[in-house]
Amino acid sequence: MTASQRRQDGAFALFTSAEKEVAILLTEGKSKSEIIRKLHMPAAEADSLIRSIREKISEQDDPDPLIDAVAEEYMLTKREAEMLKYLQRKAGNEVIASELYISEETVRIHVRKLLKKLSIDDRRNVAQWLEHRAV
Repeated sequence: MTASQRRQDGAFALFTSAEKEVAILLTEGKSKSEIIRKLHMPAAEADSLIRSIREKISEQDDPDPLIDAVAEEYMLTKREAEMLKYLQRKAGNEVIASELYISEETVRIHVRKLLKKLSIDDRRNVAQWLEHRAV
């Protein structure tokens, strides 16, 4: 079982029955509009459930003092700090998008904004940049 699967399993226990239904469809790769049609729910309710699922999953992450310090110093958004964690472990856009239930284009936008704030030219340099800050 991968770390991602363990995190999802742990968070899954925290979900309400409606969140579980939506989470299952999200893990199957269904879009929000497909979920709305399949579960016959209003868009606002689907948005609320998806937001709640994302929050519960992100709360399962272990805190990282280095990432937290960088986030504070550079005034990163919560999503940019998440991207920083993924870039630290050299995860690709497809992996990030899949784990966060967002599109790869959305990942690209967040990464681009993050790199600009940190004045880093290439995402492949993020892990090394963080290593230098840790010492």
